[in-house]
Amino acid sequence: MVIASLLWGLLALVVVAAAVLFTLWSSTSGAAPGQRSLQKLLTLDSPEPPDISTRPDAIPTLTRVLARTPLGRRLQLRIIRAGWPLRPSELVAMSVMAGAVGWLVGAFIWRLPGAVTGAALLTVLPWVAMEICQSSRKQALMRQLPDALDQMCASLRAGYGFSQALKAVGDRTPPPLGQEARRVVDELAMGLSLHEALDRMMLRTDQADLAVMCTAVQVQNRTGGSLGEVISNIAEVIRERVRLAGEVAALTAEGRLSAGVLIVLPPCMAVLLAFIRPGWLDPLVTDPLGRLILLGGSVSFVLGIYVLNKLVKIEL
Repeated sequence: MVIASLLWGLLALVVVAAAVLFTLWSSTSGAAPGQRSLQKLLTLDSPEPPDISTRPDAIPTLTRVLARTPLGRRLQLRIIRAGWPLRPSELVAMSVMAGAVGWLVGAFIWRLPGAVTGAALLTVLPWVAMEICQSSRKQALMRQLPDALDQMCASLRAGYGFSQALKAVGDRTPPPLGQEARRVVDELAMGLSLHEALDRMMLRTDQADLAVMCTAVQVQNRTGGSLGEVISNIAEVIRERVRLAGEVAALTAEGRLSAGVLIVLPPCMAVLLAFIRPGWLDPLVTDPLGRLILLGGSVSFVLGIYVLNKLVKIEL
């Protein structure tokens, strides 16, 4: 019994360490295609989201520690890309508290195995939610961009400058694109060059279509030419990409639905069997071989989710 407890404790340490390493790795990945080097852009000193600049810091010590490291700056960048009004220290604290709650709830339900499973799942949950919000924000930017570029093109052809056209887009477009446009206008008013302000917007959004537009504006600003014509052409290309993305979503709908059913089916069947035949699944918890089978099935389940996600996700 002592040896079994030691083995479960060792497994707990391995799982929690793997969860922490995975979350840190996923939160500090490199820059998206079409951008400059992430290391170079991080020297621009990305600020906090404007809606938390006056809010008291709940964990100032951890904030100061993270602010001195590249990890803290990258975490702040990922939070900004998700549109969350949080600091890196607050996100880390949320993850730790969620892991502690998962440990207590899992230990109450299934003792040490349940504690390990609950801690690992809830520790990763805030980071998964952040990635989902970041992906949703990118999709919203892609949908808003063609109409915003048409508005900008009309303003430029009417004789306005680029900053005035961008301000008009910021005033008439809802978040997230309107918020980003207003932020660029504010940075230009504070003395940043157009090149630096657009670099910072590319860094904050991590959206390929917006990066193409910013790069085209930067090139045109240095070489000259008709900016309205350039933006009009980019708007047409992006609108075609949006249409193609809709067609791809329609063609992969069946695969995504099948993946969702396969993901939901095992836990639903387990709960249903627990209600219909109480005690029928107890060997998976009480017997050592059952625990091994349950562990192998859980690992296979997670790998299957990853593979299904890769199969139905098509990058344009």
